Amino acid sequence: MGVEVNRLLWGRPADSRNPSEWRILPGLAPRQGLPRGVARFLLSSRLRRSAPKGIPPNADWTLDTDTSLCLAAVRRIQLGFGDDADVARLRSNHPKSPRIVLQSNVTPEHPARAIARVSMGRSHPALPLVLDVLTFLVISLGDESALDDLANHLFAGGLPRNRQWLLEAQGEAGEFRSALVDAISLVNQLADPDRAQHVRERLALAALPSPPPATWMEMLDDQVMEQPIEPAVSLPLAATMRVRMAQLTSTIPLTQIPSSGFASSPQMQAEVMKSVTEAVAHVAAETQLVILPEVTVPYECVSALRSLSESAGVALLAGLTWRPVPFAKPACGSTVVRDRWFVNEAVLVVPGLSGGANGGARVFHIRKPRPN
Repeated sequence: MGVEVNRLLWGRPADSRNPSEWRILPGLAPRQGLPRGVARFLLSSRLRRSAPKGIPPNADWTLDTDTSLCLAAVRRIQLGFGDDADVARLRSNHPKSPRIVLQSNVTPEHPARAIARVSMGRSHPALPLVLDVLTFLVISLGDESALDDLANHLFAGGLPRNRQWLLEAQGEAGEFRSALVDAISLVNQLADPDRAQHVRERLALAALPSPPPATWMEMLDDQVMEQPIEPAVSLPLAATMRVRMAQLTSTIPLTQIPSSGFASSPQMQAEVMKSVTEAVAHVAAETQLVILPEVTVPYECVSALRSLSESAGVALLAGLTWRPVPFAKPACGSTVVRDRWFVNEAVLVVPGLSGGANGGARVFHIRKPRPN
């Protein structure tokens, strides 16, 4: 018997190396999806198998024992509970296409799944694809925010636009993003069976890592870039780019960041942004990309960086201060929080074309898949 994917996402890795023994505690689990390469590998493996004839109620992914043990090691290392035995397992195991079946899960069924299952019918040939895509969104994000969003928009006029979960879920442009959007749009159209099979094949190929990773460890260390998909802008790429490093006169002392609860005061934000603005103005005329030092800009100032990029006409690459990772589910009042996770991101802000619908800067968040 395998292990359901929700136990790997919301279980407590400190309990054991065996994920079947993990307690499911979404109120204490970080909103941290599986590494991008792992999530895509699982989706590709699932879609490349023949679809089941019928779907049981509350169906979700159940992974075979070998895969679940490797993913348990991935999760333990990712969340800071790993040891030498977990590292050895990931370095010695080649990711073979796992056996993933749809079985009834131990967690309550999400309304988005229920709407799809009831509206389409359990025997609809496209239902497995819809449920697989919904599961992929959950394992990519670490929570069900994507399903919350879709449940509010199903059959209400089309795919939601500019949704953050869609940006985070796939993290890169190209054929995979196109196939993912097509698959999600099928949810809004009661999933035409003929088109669903075509999208299923496209998505299975696009999700497959290329070249295939040699070990699970390679997929664990795959970096994440969250990037916007709207509006679709085609910008010419320059053969060379002028880059300058900015020197700031005011930064947040690193010793003050934990003591302040990883949040900066409005006064500190204003001081840092004043220093950033002055530094960018000093070099803007002679460069196209300004690099700011690591851990210098409060994460609350991303919108200010975007405005600065638009007004100065230069791209900005900045290291943000740490921010806490929210929990997968709101914790109840009696829950005792024992562990918290934090992420240290970089942000790339690129000015858009001047004027028109394509104007305005675009923001890219970049971080490794391991929170601190």
